[in-house]
Amino acid sequence: MMGETNIIYNNNYLFAPPAWLLLFVLGIAIGKSSQSMEGWDSLLSLWQSFVNQSIVPLYAFYVFFYLVHITTSIVWNCCSSYWKHRHRSKVENDALLLQQQQREEELEEEEEEDYYDKDGNVNMTGSYKLISNHKFEEFLAAQGVPWALRSAANHARPVHHITQQGTEVTIQIRGLIESQTTFEINGPPVQDVIRGRVFTNRMEYTKANDGIVVHKTAVSEGYRLTVTRQLSKDRRTLTMTSRAIFDDEQREDVESVQIFKRN
Repeated sequence: MMGETNIIYNNNYLFAPPAWLLLFVLGIAIGKSSQSMEGWDSLLSLWQSFVNQSIVPLYAFYVFFYLVHITTSIVWNCCSSYWKHRHRSKVENDALLLQQQQREEELEEEEEEDYYDKDGNVNMTGSYKLISNHKFEEFLAAQGVPWALRSAANHARPVHHITQQGTEVTIQIRGLIESQTTFEINGPPVQDVIRGRVFTNRMEYTKANDGIVVHKTAVSEGYRLTVTRQLSKDRRTLTMTSRAIFDDEQREDVESVQIFKRN
């Protein structure tokens, strides 16, 4: 085994490296050229020419290729890291957006379940505080309310408590003027008294099924009111639109809008 190894090693040594062949050729050239200085100078000139024309450009090309390779590798690694990070961020953001969207859909479903009762009708139950008025004072003036009272009512911030059980709705108002009335939706009329005036009332759902409408007829006063309460889908905002409609066609109807927020 040792002999076979040496033979293989020697064979590889003789044929693998080309350096010995170059030295051998160089030695022959030197031997033949040593006969005269002119031959030696010619050999050196030939060698320099070979180096300048072949070795130097080849080395320069190798250096250039190496630098290009290193630069390309650096740029590629940076770009790969950037795009991987961006892709990972996009995936994470998409996952977060999907979770947020799913959560919003769940909340909308929960709000929709709370928004409607078991019969599919809007559920108005809640406590709502007035936050803004629009033309409310004009609405009161059209009904003959004195300036002092309507000015105070315009600046007041009453709270409306609404309790709904099926088709029975109780509206309790706490503020400058307090009252409490219970209605039956699409039921028989009920009466209440506001500042000595008797009103006959009946209640129904809005056509969009987003609230309730109270039709109030002022007995022997020559006008009637429609009071529409509409509840936002998130159940946080109640919009009350009150309209005074007069039997005298010479008088224009007056409308006010009031905004309430859930307590």
